[in-house]
Amino acid sequence: MNSPPAPTKRRWIIWSIRLASTAHLAGVLGQAALAGLFVTGDANLLHWHEVNSINVRGLLLLQIVAAVLVRRPGRGPVWPAWLSGLLLVVEEMQAGLGYVRMLALHIPLGVVVFGVSAALTAWTWWGLRRTPREDDPQTAPHEDDQKTAPREENPQTASRAETRRKASREGTRS
Repeated sequence: MNSPPAPTKRRWIIWSIRLASTAHLAGVLGQAALAGLFVTGDANLLHWHEVNSINVRGLLLLQIVAAVLVRRPGRGPVWPAWLSGLLLVVEEMQAGLGYVRMLALHIPLGVVVFGVSAALTAWTWWGLRRTPREDDPQTAPHEDDQKTAPREENPQTASRAETRRKASREGTRS
């Protein structure tokens, strides 16, 4: 007789995408802070904005790996991996626009990156659940798992309820 699968068997996969996306979001927020401080006149912060952009894209690569793990072997949805890959393309464009100083596109694209990153990170914390899959032997319901059987009606309770219904019908007729 086999024992039911341990619920923590693949918990590390969920935590990997949570931590990677949270770190990436923190880096993106740092980018916005550095850009805002650069606008105040501190030219040295432009260098740190550039260095941080490299770190942010590195964190995004970790997020892509974690998102792929959510899909396989985690049996989760595929869209986080695709969205993370799309974010990498957009962030590369973002860096290119920053290097050529096309701020009219660089700044709005940065806002989009922040919004998508925030939404994905929120999903990893509140929307991602380890749901059992019947085709996955690690999470499929086990034959020994107890399911709640349908409640059998107690004859005394049923007769009391029927008596109350009859009384209420008779009371409305009088």
